[in-house]
Amino acid sequence: SSEIDPDPINVVLELRNEVYAINRHSIEVFDNVGGTGFPFERIEGAQIQRGTIGHRAATVFDNKVAFVGGGRNEPPGVYIGLNGGNQKISTQEIDVVLQGYTENELAEIVVESRTQLTHVWLYIHLPDQVLVYDAEATRVLQTPVWFTLSGGIITKTQYPARSFVWVYDKWLVGDPVTGRISTPVKTVSSHFGDKVKWDFNVTIAYNGGMGAIVHDMELVSLTGETALGDDPVITTEYTIDGVTWSQPETTSAGKQGERAQRIAWRRGGKMSNWRSQRFSGSSDAHISIARLEARLEGLAF
Repeated sequence: SSEIDPDPINVVLELRNEVYAINRHSIEVFDNVGGTGFPFERIEGAQIQRGTIGHRAATVFDNKVAFVGGGRNEPPGVYIGLNGGNQKISTQEIDVVLQGYTENELAEIVVESRTQLTHVWLYIHLPDQVLVYDAEATRVLQTPVWFTLSGGIITKTQYPARSFVWVYDKWLVGDPVTGRISTPVKTVSSHFGDKVKWDFNVTIAYNGGMGAIVHDMELVSLTGETALGDDPVITTEYTIDGVTWSQPETTSAGKQGERAQRIAWRRGGKMSNWRSQRFSGSSDAHISIARLEARLEGLAF
């Protein structure tokens, strides 16, 4: 048992030949000293005054312990713990998402890690989506990098890939609902053959408090990888107040083999102060996006 705090042990992990007893509100670290009776001894200076919210809400990640939880009288967040200290890696937006679930719902979440090429990802499996933290992108950009994964085309549904295992020279994943097993591939964007939606926002454009005319925009992308017979479209819309959005405008994402297809919009309207743009599509539009280019004309008042 862990006795620094009367909170219950939720997870036991092994890291660097040490045992991490991760409680609800605290973490204790034990070393195997080989003594008689109980062979483990508490490492006093390694205690962490935060713990995990559920039995599967912690994992070894990037040679550290990552967990979803917090201390006493704290709302849930995402933390990295090591050597008696802890660092919060969840942003305000991620905390808002977590606080949208009840304590009982969060107690059932699954946290796992995955390494692919240069990326080191932390997956937080929620009931209807997955929050993913990219450690390598965070190191490069010097700011927390998060993105979400989910199923569904209209509303978010549970992400159908869990329990990543590297075996037979590839990653294998299982669908927690149907029990199907598959491997992630680069040739399609669908989930077990089911169409899914994707979307993203770009950085807010601000012209020093003055207006601007958006003449045209283009998503510089690799196109032409769609399935034979599909003719997918990409949609964009913008907001100038953060609450309401403009009417969506669509453009072709290119058919199979159309690698020179340009995903562009003309006469993109105007802004009086600032503006944020959003783009969306489906897995039929199997494209790789490199950047957004826009031609704006500033207005002086």
